[in-house]
Amino acid sequence: MHQISPDGIAFLKEKEGFRSDAYYDVAGVLTIGYGHSIYAPSIEEYPIHEGQHITEEEGEKILRADLKPTEAVVNSAVTREITQKQYDALVSFTFNLGAGTFKSSDVLELTNQGNYQAAADAMLQYSHAGGEFIQGLYKRREEERAMYLSSLPQA
Repeated sequence: MHQISPDGIAFLKEKEGFRSDAYYDVAGVLTIGYGHSIYAPSIEEYPIHEGQHITEEEGEKILRADLKPTEAVVNSAVTREITQKQYDALVSFTFNLGAGTFKSSDVLELTNQGNYQAAADAMLQYSHAGGEFIQGLYKRREEERAMYLSSLPQA
């Protein structure tokens, strides 16, 4: 059973970015901290309201709470031995896209088949929001792909 590494947390924090004040994201969802939204599993423990302000320390505490169910999904869905870097990349991917998307993705299917190169390449397909290609999401997928492949033996 894996847990996200300090490097994985740092990557996620960089990608999510920290916002101390509650705001509406591009999809119109009330969000705060490191991507903590009203749809987060820990919303009852860490509710959000308009005008809310949190510290970075509070944001990290909330992020760790939000990551627990994401880690559980990755741990239960992946049936093969994977490296820590692969795990961290999959947690970032799942945290950003949601458990349902991950569980039905080619990324998971190919990982479970041991076809790691194809799984990493499949990550790049998940660069759209609301049917629109988003360059920032593509860049994030490229970085997750690189992380996923970084600890594999070179052929």
